[in-house]
Amino acid sequence: MSFFRTLIFTACSLTVGVVYAQQGIDPLVAKFNQYRTHTLQEKIYAHIDRTSYLTGELLWFKLYYVDGTLHKALNMSKVAYVEIIDRNNEAVVQTKVELNNGTGYGSLFIPAVLSSDNYVVRAYTHWMKNFSPEFYFHQPITIINPFIKSEQQQTSDNKKPVYDVQFFPEGGHTVVGIKNKIGFRVTDSSGKGIRFKGVVIDAKGDTVSIFSPLRFGIGHFYFKPAESSGYSVIISDENERIYQYPFPEIENVGYAMSVTDNGSHITIDVKSNGIKASIVYLFAHTRMAVIKTEAKVLPEEGVQFTISKSEFGEGITHLTIFDQYLKPMCERLFFKRPENRLDIDIRSSQEKYMNRDLVQLTLQTNTFSDVSVSIYHKDSIPSHDRHNIFEYLWLNSDLKGEIEAPGYYFEHADAEANIALDNLMLTHGWRRFRWNDVIDFNPDFKYIPEYRGHLIHGKITDVNGSPVAGVLSSFSWPNELTRFYGSRSNEAGDVRFEVNDSFDERRVFVHLTSRLDSAYSVKIENPFSTQYASTRIPSLQLSPSLSKQILNRSIAMQVQNTYSVEHINQFKTADVDSIPFYGKADRVYYLDDYVRFPLLEEVLREYVSGVFVRKRKDKFHFMLLDYVNNNTMMREEPLVLLDGVPVLDNNKLLEYSALKIKKIEVVGREYNLGPFEFSGILNFYTYKGDLDGFEIDTQNLALNYEGLQSRREFYSPLYSGASRTRNIRVPDKRTLLYWNPSLTVDGKEGTNVQFYTSDIQGEYEVVVEGITKDGVPGSSTHSFIVDNNKSK
Repeated sequence: MSFFRTLIFTACSLTVGVVYAQQGIDPLVAKFNQYRTHTLQEKIYAHIDRTSYLTGELLWFKLYYVDGTLHKALNMSKVAYVEIIDRNNEAVVQTKVELNNGTGYGSLFIPAVLSSDNYVVRAYTHWMKNFSPEFYFHQPITIINPFIKSEQQQTSDNKKPVYDVQFFPEGGHTVVGIKNKIGFRVTDSSGKGIRFKGVVIDAKGDTVSIFSPLRFGIGHFYFKPAESSGYSVIISDENERIYQYPFPEIENVGYAMSVTDNGSHITIDVKSNGIKASIVYLFAHTRMAVIKTEAKVLPEEGVQFTISKSEFGEGITHLTIFDQYLKPMCERLFFKRPENRLDIDIRSSQEKYMNRDLVQLTLQTNTFSDVSVSIYHKDSIPSHDRHNIFEYLWLNSDLKGEIEAPGYYFEHADAEANIALDNLMLTHGWRRFRWNDVIDFNPDFKYIPEYRGHLIHGKITDVNGSPVAGVLSSFSWPNELTRFYGSRSNEAGDVRFEVNDSFDERRVFVHLTSRLDSAYSVKIENPFSTQYASTRIPSLQLSPSLSKQILNRSIAMQVQNTYSVEHINQFKTADVDSIPFYGKADRVYYLDDYVRFPLLEEVLREYVSGVFVRKRKDKFHFMLLDYVNNNTMMREEPLVLLDGVPVLDNNKLLEYSALKIKKIEVVGREYNLGPFEFSGILNFYTYKGDLDGFEIDTQNLALNYEGLQSRREFYSPLYSGASRTRNIRVPDKRTLLYWNPSLTVDGKEGTNVQFYTSDIQGEYEVVVEGITKDGVPGSSTHSFIVDNNKSK
């Protein structure tokens, strides 16, 4: 009888313990939700027009900017950074692009100084710099310089290749005495999976496990180690070359987990060795949304959790096992294929066309969507596999490492593909966050989002290089549109200017207003990320048989750049606010409406009312009347600007030719701008809007600064009517026939696209990518032939 009482008491105690334990995970859920709330996950996908280029060509791109959870368009960051980096992580091309309602467009000119090699296009936002650069968008591309001989690495067929061999115990640990599922991935120097046979042997040389990859060099096997050391791995490649590696760490004490797909649900088995019975927690979330938390007692024989697949969200679910102290012990990924995608149907009016023929395409989607379209000539020049938006948002953007042929996992759903997909989850690991970042969360991020415009960061230091706090500084540039930005340095000496309407490269000025400004200096920081992902860039091997193809494409590029230079360099005028930062001026004087005087002092004294010129100790001073407060004299001197740039030397300004001044604006009232308080503003505009020869004071830092990129217009010629007669004698060597970064497709009626072929014959690829307002991505391809020698 006492035995049954004890048994009942033990069962009740465990039940009560589990109930309390379930409450014990609540603090972790709260921390997770706090982290999720404060760390909005951004994703950027770049549709580029193709993946191989010659120097002298343009790379066109469209950015899709979405949130990492729902894949819906974001409107938080207003600037994206796009770069081409080489194998040494050196940026060879950089630009900043305006983001608006989840999209951005642009182009990159491939400079002639680049050598032939493989490169990477990457894109990110200012906010994304707070997290690992693995989160940035990366797309490998090939660039060939036909004018510089390529120094290629010579490979020998007799040289033994070097393979990257990695093992991934399920849950993260291989534990003695427990049957462990071990994922593996073996790739060559280019990152492609290889075929091979492998065995695990013990210290005696006996085989304890046999394995081979299922797909792309990836697979799994089971292994129950009897001890923590003495095991090795031997693999034999297709050419029967033998390699031996030590087996990764085996733990005597620890936890192990195993996930099994049972069709309608999955089970998570947790076992331990050398650990007394305790509480363990399961924490499951899909794309940062918690789907299940559960506590269970872990007895000696192990414990099992069950989750119905209906509870899973689409995409990657993160399964983590915590111990009783809420420390993460094991983790595993599970993938549920998305049910919906944007279906894009592409139909061409013909399968074959002749040179300079009109091509008409019809794009049809299953719902209203915004798409981008690229149509280019396919040649035999090496090119990298192109990401597509569907595969990237669902897989590449959330997994570590490069994924070989990601489309396979979506195009197939049979038993083998399901195993291959699970192997992928075993070997590519979650990378969106670390649990330590959640548990020890600090919301003080170094890089804030660029909510309203480009943030320009600088640092103010003294003669010893130490940061100086409390110094007022301004940022401006000469322009007809007066823009003026102010900032006060913090304890670290940091200043920050939130700049709008700054496009392309321009001369900018940073002015310090402290009385000790001659003892201080300011440095503008590089806005581009200096952190790089562990991306492996394979060497470029160009076969001599490609020389004719490269020559033909090079000639085509040079012909286009010669005959179409005016069209290639057409840019769309940005929509900017024409009102100066201070709004409408109280007085405006167009000097051509008055008698012209050669000196500005005469102009100000004769007919600019409310402005007084005083001279004290050989220095001129300006004073303004306060038009708001009964025309009383303001106490301090006004802010004096020439084409929007502060002028510190009034004597020098009054010596400047008044005949170069177009107008004068007077703000006759107190004006506050951020940390600045101005006793009015006196703004002089030259006819040219570029200071017209006036030398700005040396107390200002002057530098050339690249603003946001102006949008280049894509050129496509017309061969109909008068345009045909005009263009018939001009050679047309376009290899990119059509590029449209933003095309609205009506899901019911479809959208028509039309353009003309060029003089280059061959196969052309049509690539269409897009996303719906609900965050459903999709892409599609189509091809047609241009051939004058065959009937249509």
